[in-house]
This record gives sequence, structure tokens and C-alpha cells, in this order.
Amino acid sequence: MYFQYDKAGNGFVSNEKLSIETDYGKQIGTGQLIHSPYNEGAGALVVTGATSEAVYLASKEMASQASLSRHAGDGFVIDKDKNSYNYRFKKSEDVGKKKTFVEKIQKNSTLTIYLLTVALVGISVIVGLFLAFRKNRKMKGDHDEK
Repeated sequence: MYFQYDKAGNGFVSNEKLSIETDYGKQIGTGQLIHSPYNEGAGALVVTGATSEAVYLASKEMASQASLSRHAGDGFVIDKDKNSYNYRFKKSEDVGKKKTFVEKIQKNSTLTIYLLTVALVGISVIVGLFLAFRKNRKMKGDHDEK
């Protein structure tokens, strides 16, 4: 999960996006959209908090379409003053893994189409220049003989 509890389970601790003080971590509720541990292709929405009041605040944020539409990203924090903050985290499969050029091309079909178009235009230009020089050389050869 993006927002994790301290070792005692009394509140949330800081992560890559948010520096959380100990007292503040005990008062916030979170909503986190994560990959489901039970079904590889599905997701899970986890609503948590250190207290029942914090869980209630987070669940209330998910209760209506109006409040739900304010949230972007894959996690949010809400405190007892009803201040809500949205966060976007890296996907777990992207962390620490660098894609090769071939993998990027395979994943991005638009890039493949552009590269093929540029290659075809380049080949056409080279063939056109070759034919133009060949024709020009023949024409110069004919004028020199007459």
C-alpha cells in the first residue's frame, strides 16, 4: 500500500509523496487504489484509517459522485478538518525497471507507425536521388558526344 501504518499500527508514516508527523498520522484516513492481491487483472480500493473516525471520513469521501470526482490519482488523504489531498504514485512494475528501445517500440504502436513512415520517406528520397543522378549522368554523357 502507498500509505503504510507505523510498526505499532497507531497511525500512518511518511512515504515518497507525503511527510507525515506522528500525531497527524493518527488523525488521517486514506483511500488507495492498488493492484488486487487476489486477482492479477483487477484492482482494489482500500479505505483505511488509524481510528474509526478516520475510516469514516475516508469512506464518506467515496460515498458520492461529487466528492469522488474531486480525486485524481491512485491515493488520497483526508484529515479531521476535511482537507483532502490527492497523490499519484509510480506503478510497481515500473519501479527500478528500465525498458529497452525494442520494448518501448512494441508497447507504443504510434511510435512504430511514425518510424516506419520516416523509413519509407527516407528510402524514397534515396531512390529518387539515385535515379536523378543516373539520369543527369546519362544526359551529360549524350551532350559531350555530340
